[in-house]
Amino acid sequence: GKGVALRQAFAHATAAGYRQALTCDADGQHPINEAARLAAVANDDTTIYIGERHMAHAPASSRIGRWWSNIWCWIACGVWVGDSQSGLRVYPLPATGELAGNARRYSYEVEVLVRGVWAGLLVHPISVAVEYPPDRISHFHKLRDNWRTACTFARLVIRRLWPQRHRILIARPTS
Repeated sequence: GKGVALRQAFAHATAAGYRQALTCDADGQHPINEAARLAAVANDDTTIYIGERHMAHAPASSRIGRWWSNIWCWIACGVWVGDSQSGLRVYPLPATGELAGNARRYSYEVEVLVRGVWAGLLVHPISVAVEYPPDRISHFHKLRDNWRTACTFARLVIRRLWPQRHRILIARPTS
């Protein structure tokens, strides 16, 4: 699935000495100039940059799904991430590879956000345009993948409530 593919790609990129990895969904919703713009802004390798989509013209199910996922991300980590469902991101390497977790498909993307915040990474949403072409093909299965993501959020919320301290990768000063 997508999560396993991303995890393996990040491991190979880290081994090759790269500090960041840009991801872009292949369903045609992200204009390539927006990916280039996000990459140009991403200058900190302790931050996950997310392309926060303008979704006024998106299908209602996509808008509701993003809102619902954002709420659960916020409950799980205490940070509003902007667009927890966007596949247009720049991940910091190697920190992303050091995050614990076992989500394998689309739920990997929300798990890495939550665990990244727990580990001290910052999340920085950048506003981006999005297109929803009529011939768009998505491999997201509405029932199965939403169920997997719900299970991931349940696991993350329970873990947040657990008294054991989270592993900190990036120490941030407290103010």
